[in-house]
Amino acid sequence: MIRPVLLVVLPLLIAFLSVMFKKQTKPLLLIAVLINAVVVFVIDKGEYIIGNHMQPYGIVLNVDNYSLYALIVLNVLFALLVLLNLAKITKIASILMIALGGLNGLLMTGDLFNLFVFLEISAIAAFMIVATNKKLIHVFNYMIIGIVGSVMYLFGVILLYSQYGTLNMNKMAELMTTTGTPATYIPIIMIFGGLAVETKLLPFNGWVKGVLGNSDSLVGPMIGSIYSGVMLIVFGRLFTDVFVLNDQVRILLSVIAIVTLIAGEVSAFSTMKLREILLYSSVAQSGLAVLLFLNGYGSIAVLVVFANVLAKFILFMLAGVMTNSHKKSEHTEYEHILNNTVDNHDDISTLAGIFVKNPLNGVAFSVASLSLASLPLFFGFFVKINVLYSMFLRGDYVLPAIILATSLVEGAYIIRMLVVLWNPGKEGEKATKEAVTSLNYEIDQLVCMVLLLISLSLVALGISPDLAIDRADEAGADLEYNISTEYVELEGGKE
Repeated sequence: MIRPVLLVVLPLLIAFLSVMFKKQTKPLLLIAVLINAVVVFVIDKGEYIIGNHMQPYGIVLNVDNYSLYALIVLNVLFALLVLLNLAKITKIASILMIALGGLNGLLMTGDLFNLFVFLEISAIAAFMIVATNKKLIHVFNYMIIGIVGSVMYLFGVILLYSQYGTLNMNKMAELMTTTGTPATYIPIIMIFGGLAVETKLLPFNGWVKGVLGNSDSLVGPMIGSIYSGVMLIVFGRLFTDVFVLNDQVRILLSVIAIVTLIAGEVSAFSTMKLREILLYSSVAQSGLAVLLFLNGYGSIAVLVVFANVLAKFILFMLAGVMTNSHKKSEHTEYEHILNNTVDNHDDISTLAGIFVKNPLNGVAFSVASLSLASLPLFFGFFVKINVLYSMFLRGDYVLPAIILATSLVEGAYIIRMLVVLWNPGKEGEKATKEAVTSLNYEIDQLVCMVLLLISLSLVALGISPDLAIDRADEAGADLEYNISTEYVELEGGKE
């Protein structure tokens, strides 16, 4: 029997060893991520008591279908990200191991205070990973907003403990169901605000533009894909399995998610900066996932998160490579550190036709983008059509109208972006090779092939989504307040 605590302990232990054997940090990191990527497939599900104190007083790790689904995605993508960025991880190898342990702990913990501990571990690691971009003002901004979020979460947890006398999630859910009071909603709203920082909800996402707008091939996928996905899954656990919301609180929090969704899509449409388009799209997708979790659509929300994580992994990786391959030589090191603006090469008009030079990368980027835009034959289309279908079956017509309208905006800016990146000519002019951007970038063939394979999985899941459906249904079944989902019958899919 392989206990899931290894997913937390092993990276943290190897991180400690890497401090003593500094010259071996990179091999140790590879050992940690590869072992975790294998172990996650053979761990046993169930509740595990750490120490000799039984529930609801002991430390509990809970591995069910919901957390296991997320653990597999996290550990596999984390290992891939490390392997694809071997050249730039030497100085932060120990930090990456700490991040992996903290993120695994977030997905498995069954205690609200231990969730806070793992949030802090993960957040500190995130600050140091982001600092590799040397945009120190943005890192400081991220830290301040993150600290505010942590304080809000902690105060919410303290208030819940004062009311219920326990921080065990299972016990908390039981007590809320039987003895919930209006006073409970104040700490729940505070916890919502705390988690809203990492799930990128308005008005708590002021750090996003500075961090992801200046990201590279490591920071972008790490923060915009992996961290974002984990935090959304944690949010889903709390607000679809633990906390009991009345209609007024649910509407209030849903309005915040809707505003985030709309603002994210409109902001993405209004910019011509490649990474800004992706980060605003990420904000919008977070708003959609949170909206689904809050209203009980847990199974389909898991699919939304999964599809977004895969797409954003590819998009942020390639965007980071393309836009960071052309640093301005006239910048001094001091100016580079304090530079608060996005590089001019981030403008998609400057990158016009760049995929003509790099067609395989262009295919991977395009597939991920079209899946994000919910076009037919791609996984994103299957997910989005079932979001709408689930809501219609429930008799909800307002939310589907909002989601459909924002999806049209999303499709418009995605298509516009792809046209520019593939087409070397200006609008209304014939495309010629001479019009192709003079900029170019180098990318390892291994990176190219891995991203291409991930993108093809979005096509395969779009054509035959049964595997994803089964896993999402199993995950949703472990959420107390999840609405049973019926799926649109598509070619290769099931009803």
